[in-house]
Amino acid sequence: RDHRAPSKAPSPCTFRKAMLAFAQRALAPLLIVGGTFADEVQLHPYAYQFQGETFGPWPENDLPELQCRASLGLAFSGGGTRAQVAALGQLRGLMDLGILEDVKYITGISGGSWAAASFVYATTPTAEYLGDLQAPEDITMESLGKTTEGAGRYFAVDRNLIAVIAETLLLGYDIGEVWYRAISRVFLEPAGIKWGSFFSWSDREVADITRRNPSLADKGVSWATVRDGTPFLISTATLTGPECSKFIRMGKNNTETLVESTPLYVGEAHTRHEIYRGFPQVKHQVGGYVEPFAFGAMTDKHAHLPNGQQSGLLDGVMTNQASCGNAITPRSGQCSWPWALGHAVGASSWAPGLVLSSIPIFQGLDLDLPYWSPATPLSEADNIGDEGACGRFILADGGCTSNIYISGLIKRGVKTVIAFVNTGVVLAPSSAWDPTKDNRTNGHIDDAFGSFFGMEQRDFGEDYQQNQIFDSKDFVVVVQALQASQAAGVGAVATMEHTTLANPALGILAGLKVKMVWVYLTRAHKFEDAIRDPDVKTAAFVNSGASWDPRDMPKWGTFWNFPRWDTFLQLQVNKEQANLMSHMQAWIVKQHADVLKAALAYAREGVEKEEVII
Repeated sequence: RDHRAPSKAPSPCTFRKAMLAFAQRALAPLLIVGGTFADEVQLHPYAYQFQGETFGPWPENDLPELQCRASLGLAFSGGGTRAQVAALGQLRGLMDLGILEDVKYITGISGGSWAAASFVYATTPTAEYLGDLQAPEDITMESLGKTTEGAGRYFAVDRNLIAVIAETLLLGYDIGEVWYRAISRVFLEPAGIKWGSFFSWSDREVADITRRNPSLADKGVSWATVRDGTPFLISTATLTGPECSKFIRMGKNNTETLVESTPLYVGEAHTRHEIYRGFPQVKHQVGGYVEPFAFGAMTDKHAHLPNGQQSGLLDGVMTNQASCGNAITPRSGQCSWPWALGHAVGASSWAPGLVLSSIPIFQGLDLDLPYWSPATPLSEADNIGDEGACGRFILADGGCTSNIYISGLIKRGVKTVIAFVNTGVVLAPSSAWDPTKDNRTNGHIDDAFGSFFGMEQRDFGEDYQQNQIFDSKDFVVVVQALQASQAAGVGAVATMEHTTLANPALGILAGLKVKMVWVYLTRAHKFEDAIRDPDVKTAAFVNSGASWDPRDMPKWGTFWNFPRWDTFLQLQVNKEQANLMSHMQAWIVKQHADVLKAALAYAREGVEKEEVII
């Protein structure tokens, strides 16, 4: 079945892994990697749209590799190198429990996207990429100082992001390309993903794309495809508004849109008008999806799907990359190019974006590109293509709008979500905070987490005002469970079945059931107590034993601020930090094996098991 014209229901699990492997081998010779683009190359992408209050069926439902996966999604929060390293340890723990192979979706924002995207597209085997582990009793300062070849936890050890940014600036690129190239060089290229690589699902999809778009098969064009057995990636960035509208009011404006980058499509599910209340005020249609290689390309008024048609090929999409020179974010409105994996991951982590987009003098430092909705025009005024300056939109970190992306999983019908909140905000112990008496998140727990329950707390550069999808009464229950788990010394893990509240802005309907497993980054005193090397205990942990307090962190030295190191001041990680974080997070995951395996069993209900081939 062709995933480009989604079926009404997923295919039964009768696909054989042997047949998939044969098909991919057979298609491999068709893939020609090469070439550069001439001016105004015509593109022929597929586009998708959903009309009405419900979304689906989703294009990925017809990917044979996902047919037998459990209705299970992983969500990794932002948090720079801290979130990236923690996520890889957590993934290793899930792999050891046998859960990772059953996961259908993985979402990442900012540092979580650095981990998720490189994990999905890495050319190295899964175990090698996730690295070796040590039990706490075997950890020594000597062992923490060693590295293993190919492990993703060392990407920010081997390369200093600030130094890479400085080197790229000296080459004369503008700030947009500097950021994209630096993120790619630190977090993607070590995983075997070339700079500028377009991305898709498998060789099968690439063969179809290059058949429709011969220029994408020319010499010099690189493609990244997912590693066998990995989940379906959703990396998110914030679409803040049009570049032409100055001083966009963010407070109570609720116009930020989360853009999803996936192997099959890029865009947003909910088609609607947004009014950007700057100078001038701009009304713009957002929504709909287009294949990744065409996102950000120039368009004319023909690049829309007809009313009532969920998917189809678009005309009127083009790129004129050659005339752009080295500028990856040109200001003229005359250049465009296809969306590569480095752009998706870089945009997801551009933390200053929400602030810069609202201040005209700083808009020269933003990330921008032509944005157009491929969905059916909502009015005749929307039947347009690229609009020059008012068609160029500014991108920002996905964490500016939602630092953990779970709403996208819920609207895809995922039954179970494991959310990893790898934040720098400490979870206050019950001795310091009683959420039944004070449910403010400020200083007690991460604001992004609280926003799902309607606990609004807007910080500079963030806007979580429209994120509530769960009842505020659930907030206290989950917090108390996290506090109890933290006090037990095995990390902070809590599980609860939530019923959603309606959130039209996010496309969430009321009454949906979702089983959430919340994993909150914190210390684990049983892990610390099991470490025998006194040098590690002294350097990495403050007040272990009877005086243990999760809020205490080292203030200097090798393990400065461990495990919640600062993502701005500590962009480069040392080997000892990376190893200890990975070991600890994998250990915490495995301490909660019963909870996680029960969540998997719940997610597997109603999913047909794949036949075993002998």
